[in-house]
Amino acid sequence: STCRILSAQEAARREAEQRRHDGALAAAVSAHKAESLREQKNVERIIAGSEELRELEARLRAAYVNKERHVQLAESAAMAAETDAREAQIAGAMEAERQRGLQAEAYREFLRLEDGKLIKVGLDAQIKDKE
Repeated sequence: STCRILSAQEAARREAEQRRHDGALAAAVSAHKAESLREQKNVERIIAGSEELRELEARLRAAYVNKERHVQLAESAAMAAETDAREAQIAGAMEAERQRGLQAEAYREFLRLEDGKLIKVGLDAQIKDKE
């Protein structure tokens, strides 16, 4: 029974210590956020009061926008070059297929003419035999 009481007291003490620790941590985080906000407001006030800093900030923003635009243009050019290369490859394959078709047609025409010559030779031989 005494053990349980001591154990319960120890648990309560640890819980109270944890609450104090959590409270201190929350206070530190809150103080840090407040300090950061003060610093940000102070920087904004200084920039607002200085024409030179406002111009620098505007130039910095413009440089950032130009850099992003340059990156986008480079990506667009790379994609266009890739598309052109793919289209050229397809066109080359289509031209090779067309050339093969022409060669096959020319060969069929050659065979037709050769068959015609053979038939003529055979007919000429038949006519000669009949004479």
